[in-house]
Amino acid sequence: MLTSILSPRNINIRFEDMEEDIVVKTRFVLNRYAKYKRNFEEKKKLVKSEDIFSWGEEKGLLLSEIDEDEFYRFLRELTSFMQNIAGKI
Repeated sequence: MLTSILSPRNINIRFEDMEEDIVVKTRFVLNRYAKYKRNFEEKKKLVKSEDIFSWGEEKGLLLSEIDEDEFYRFLRELTSFMQNIAGKI
């Protein structure tokens, strides 16, 4: 299945490897642009709510089927990582 080939796990992308860069770059931007800071505060609430994604019309737009269990597992990992990053910024 194509989606398993493109999985972050298969191309060795680890969120933790990018954590420091993400924090530094995000702090830099937030300290310079008020509109980004406002948007970040709004998104931080969304991340804390853990309701980042739910299927809607976009599911019908997929070009191939995906493993939804793997997708939601990835989404939980991403949400946890984003919560950690938001707490550091």
